Amino acid sequence: MVRARRLEVGEKVWKIERGRLDNLCLVYVDSGIKSGVTTARELRNIMRPGKSGSAEEIGTWMELHLEDDPMLVIVDDFAGTGDSLVKGIRRCQDKIEKKLWRRYINEGRVSLFVMYSFPEALDNIRKKCPGIHVVGSTVLGDELRACAEESGLFKDAGDRRFARDVVLQLGRELYPNAPLGFGELGALVAFHNTIPNNTLPIFWSNGRVGGRAWNPIFPRP
Repeated sequence: MVRARRLEVGEKVWKIERGRLDNLCLVYVDSGIKSGVTTARELRNIMRPGKSGSAEEIGTWMELHLEDDPMLVIVDDFAGTGDSLVKGIRRCQDKIEKKLWRRYINEGRVSLFVMYSFPEALDNIRKKCPGIHVVGSTVLGDELRACAEESGLFKDAGDRRFARDVVLQLGRELYPNAPLGFGELGALVAFHNTIPNNTLPIFWSNGRVGGRAWNPIFPRP
């Protein structure tokens, strides 16, 4: 996706210095302990950008490479509602001089690539962060929402309602702020190294149910 976007931006070529793509800045916008960091690190090892790291530390790079046909690429592995990415992008934007950020945006030099996402997350980011080129590599459907009619998990609406009531009751004890997962997505998503908080809390929460410890299948760190 990054290489394809390069063919649509500016002079459409990388500027290579010492084996690195000097005019590519590859960054993450979440905290240093979350999975977006791992995604950025893995892509950095593949693409060897001139700059990589936290999006809150890129202002100097953006200024120095302004006339070098730059590309600023934000990456993450998953977006459920898109709220976390929106907050991260805004934190990044607040630390960059407004005129500089606007020029990058107007010239189409800022992109966000997400490996897995729900469609509303992409729509949310596009709406709240206008001008950023947003792409989801794999857009997930309702088959990965436990309580959705289209999930195909239950033979009829009655079974689905009963199951929703059960996970909702458990979720209220495990994770009261979002008993069906953040954004009420009721997602059925897990990765080899993490599980999103949009997934049903019964799968990842270390809370308590009925006064007893709940031992999740995929505990979050």
